[in-house]
Amino acid sequence: MAFNLLLVFLISALTTAAALGQGYDPTQPDTPLTQAPDDATDAEALTLSGIWRTQKSSHARINGMLVKQGQILTNGAHVISIRTDRVIVEHNGVRQTLHLISHPIKKR
Repeated sequence: MAFNLLLVFLISALTTAAALGQGYDPTQPDTPLTQAPDDATDAEALTLSGIWRTQKSSHARINGMLVKQGQILTNGAHVISIRTDRVIVEHNGVRQTLHLISHPIKKR
């Protein structure tokens, strides 16, 4: 009886922790994924910090938000496409390419 009670407690604790941790990234500040920082007022302020691709979907982290292709950001920018090293967004009819590496790599 005590074993069954302990097992039920552990399973409920693990499933609750998994549900609460959905979308949590410990390397990012404690801001909701659906809220962009205040400085994201136009397409020029967008910062690409990561890209995740699978065979079925692609996601990117822009200004701390986890987004997918076709999504509209909080500043009104539309995610046109997510490539392996860049994301193309459109804001007020102007397309902008966000690159993962924004500074050129120096070669010796």
